Amino acid sequence: MARICFSDGDFYVWFRAVFREAAERGVSVSPRAAMLLVLSSWVSLAGSLYLASILLFVLEDLCLVCISTYVVNLVLMLVNLKRRSGLSAAREKAE
Repeated sequence: MARICFSDGDFYVWFRAVFREAAERGVSVSPRAAMLLVLSSWVSLAGSLYLASILLFVLEDLCLVCISTYVVNLVLMLVNLKRRSGLSAAREKAE
């Protein structure tokens, strides 16, 4: 059986840091902040996929709260991508 390298506490701290970063950068209109939000969203989505695979294949269970968290991470990713493209378009239009 595969060994899990991280404890639940590690993921809690990590996800909390990612969401705090998103909240702080979300109010900024700089392209760098938008890029950091997209990158943190990709990392968050990767973590969600990892946890979802553990939930489904190792624990063989379904958790409504867990699945809703995965959906929120996906929606955040889509919003951040759209925000980044909107900022890029507005910047090109201004130049």
